[in-house]
Amino acid sequence: MKQFLPFNISGLLGSRKNKFVDSEGESRFLQFTVICCVGYLVMVAFGVYNVAVARYPLYLLLFLCAFCLCFGWLLLFQGRAEKLVYRGNCLIYSITLCYITYLGGEDHSMIVWVSTAPLIVFMLLGSSEGLLWISCLWVGLVVYFFIPLGLPDAHVYGLLFKIRFLVSFTIILIFTYFYENFRRIYRQKLEEKNTLLEAEIAKRSRMERSLRESQERYRAIYLHAAEGILLIDFRGEVV
Repeated sequence: MKQFLPFNISGLLGSRKNKFVDSEGESRFLQFTVICCVGYLVMVAFGVYNVAVARYPLYLLLFLCAFCLCFGWLLLFQGRAEKLVYRGNCLIYSITLCYITYLGGEDHSMIVWVSTAPLIVFMLLGSSEGLLWISCLWVGLVVYFFIPLGLPDAHVYGLLFKIRFLVSFTIILIFTYFYENFRRIYRQKLEEKNTLLEAEIAKRSRMERSLRESQERYRAIYLHAAEGILLIDFRGEVV
């Protein structure tokens, strides 16, 4: 994951002192770092565009998202508030996506951002908790699409577009869920193999140390013996 980061950020990550105990926590932190690097630039650019078109509430939401990404990353860099940071950023991002769905944009263009939710949520919260969050978002989309809520100035989506979007969103949800689940299982198996390998290395190191100590002990006996020591092989010849 570090190869996707700028060199200076990779060096900064390498100098961290407060690292997470488990490798899964470190992996999620690297994923969050990539999201911060990409997401911050995208949100700043999208926010400037929304200021230009006078969408100030959306600009404020994007600014809040960018701020929470940076502040959350600083907390994680210090090894603090892991779950709080991930859940808080997912919550703010979900609220922003709901507002984007409400706005719609020209030719329903803004709702495309909602398709990024499964990838980000599963990366940060894992397959189990992430599935709960994305399921809630999916149900919210169904309610918003097919139940009249009477919201003022809400964007109107066509029936075919609603169906197509829900189908595509469901496909992305399923794909990212199984990908995250497979990644978790693969990491667990890899950690188990690493544990067995480390145990084997430690066992061989102990055996080598014991053999070395035995050799040194017998060498000391041979060198400091008061009587002469003669080694004879099975044929009766002096070694």
